[in-house]
Amino acid sequence: KKSIVKFIEDISVNNVNFSYTGEQPNGTFNFEIIGKCVNPKNCQHTSSGSIVGDIGFAIIFIVIICAGLYFGLGALVMHLRGAKGLELIPHFQFWTDLPFLVRDGCLWSVHPCIHRCRNEKETAYAELM
Repeated sequence: KKSIVKFIEDISVNNVNFSYTGEQPNGTFNFEIIGKCVNPKNCQHTSSGSIVGDIGFAIIFIVIICAGLYFGLGALVMHLRGAKGLELIPHFQFWTDLPFLVRDGCLWSVHPCIHRCRNEKETAYAELM
């Protein structure tokens, strides 16, 4: 089997339209794709991204810069205070506990859903006979 796809550029169309136009006797299928920018060479976009992508990139960039400054300047301050090795990491105990804190937070937020799915009663007190 063979398929023929015809690309038609139409500036008045907002969305890309894909349609099946029929089958030839030899078993070839015909399709049409109609849209503003079906041919990238003829499309007049000024930028490839959107404002949301630009804002997301800026936020990630700022977070990385702030994290680098936090750890870099924190290590410098800790070194000036006489710290050595892993003690140079600012708030070392917090960073080692963070994975377990995240796990506990996820379990705490999912806990009510698990009980509802199992149709279990969640009681604050132990039942008496």
